[in-house]
Amino acid sequence: AEAPKAEAPKAEAPKAEAPNVETPVATKEEQATALKDRGNKLFKEGNMAGAIDSYTRSLLLVPSHIVLANRAAARIQAGSFEAAAEDATEAIALDPTYIKAF
Repeated sequence: AEAPKAEAPKAEAPKAEAPNVETPVATKEEQATALKDRGNKLFKEGNMAGAIDSYTRSLLLVPSHIVLANRAAARIQAGSFEAAAEDATEAIALDPTYIKAF
């Protein structure tokens, strides 16, 4: 019974490291959602360049009519009207019923 007690401290050290090693990697969808949410926050703060970057990174992971429409709005605020029109057109192509893209 004493031998396992002596080994217990050795077993505790790897357990302390385990959360870093075993932390599950977020799915592409979760990463895309986190980037979209970050873009929304930056948009509300008036940081259009940051919002556009976050939306773009989200779209590289998962195409989304909602994120395209959000990026279009950020691009309008930044004065990039042609790019905004392209995003809106692509958003409509992905979901013709998404009214916010019009």
